[in-house]
Amino acid sequence: FASGVIANVHINNIALTCIDYNGFNLQPFGIQTNAPSSVVVAGLRVTDRVTGNPIEGLGKAAFVVKENDQVLGLEAFVDAEQASDATLDLRTVLILDVSTSLLPSDIATIKTAAKAALYNEDTNGNKTPLLVDGQTVAIYTFDSTVTLISDFTNNLDDLATAINGIDESLVNRGNSTNLLGAITTGLARWKNDFGLDSAQYGYAIVISDGDHNTDNRTASDIKNITQGKDIFAIALGSNVSTESLAQITGSSERVYNAATVGVLQTVLYEAQQAALKQTKGLYRVYYATPKRSGSQSISITLKNNQDCTIEQFALDNCTTELIGTYSANGFTDVVPEVKISTTGASIQTDGSQVALQSSIVVKAKLRWINVSPDFSFILENTEGPAAVLSKVSNSEYTLSIPVKLGQTELRVSEINTQVSN
Repeated sequence: FASGVIANVHINNIALTCIDYNGFNLQPFGIQTNAPSSVVVAGLRVTDRVTGNPIEGLGKAAFVVKENDQVLGLEAFVDAEQASDATLDLRTVLILDVSTSLLPSDIATIKTAAKAALYNEDTNGNKTPLLVDGQTVAIYTFDSTVTLISDFTNNLDDLATAINGIDESLVNRGNSTNLLGAITTGLARWKNDFGLDSAQYGYAIVISDGDHNTDNRTASDIKNITQGKDIFAIALGSNVSTESLAQITGSSERVYNAATVGVLQTVLYEAQQAALKQTKGLYRVYYATPKRSGSQSISITLKNNQDCTIEQFALDNCTTELIGTYSANGFTDVVPEVKISTTGASIQTDGSQVALQSSIVVKAKLRWINVSPDFSFILENTEGPAAVLSKVSNSEYTLSIPVKLGQTELRVSEINTQVSN
């Protein structure tokens, strides 16, 4: 207790409570099981409670996993990794206003900005992608109606062709703004879904110069659709309500202002970078449950995280626990395995081809056994010019692909268990 002067009024015996907003928020993305194996996987995002910035670099030691209110033991092989450590199918949806309130020159600028968000192009027309590994893009336009002009792809030429094909003339564009219809359509194109070896996650960026006016719906009418999805909005000009866009995105910090089309390219780039940044806090937490039947409950928290309630004060927009249930009926034992993940050069879906004169980062992980791994990386059955292996760590190597590559196989083994991939 203390005494003092507040606004020139003498007050005695004041109890002061300082509210500390430090801590981390968890955004859950659901729970999956890999039946008939006993693997349980939970997807989530970890962000700083004050800044909203994603938290990177967390490992299994940062998480507390409970099943039926009991902390899991060594036999569950609890682990955690960033979503990017395995295959991340990153879906991006660009939603572009083309209504007649925009001049033909405005549409031309929007098209230029959209292309600049996806790639850099030199004077010879060579394109350098600005997309990250696993990222594909779909593009919608909207006026009175919503039109898909390019489905998900990372082919830069196809994306450029689709964008270039957007009609700039006033004659063929509608005079209504079906903003909510476009957002509803775009958000339906992906699921935030986390499995053991892959995950799908997405975000949408919408550009509009006006409010929704094709019907009487408001942002609150599509809240069940926007909830849990990352949306970033750019208000083009002064005729669109940033408050309404903030309702759609869930935060005013995800609404960007482009006072004129002249600054749109810069603003769109900023929105794209902010959206990509949020992917850095994505995690999968997984384990092998010892349960073999019945409904089970699961709880995941962060160690030493601060509660959402301090004294009698409850913090807004605060989530510290992922909870859910699953059925263990029919579950079977897991067997040790070596899991390989790669980043870098693009690889064909069948794993048979890679881009020449490039490099791939290859990482190994030993699952479902409590052994400190000792990995062996060996190139086998080489015919013609070979790739070159360079050690980064015991579990990570760089594979350099020559200009001319024949045929080679990479075998990764764990020496102590003789488990290989």
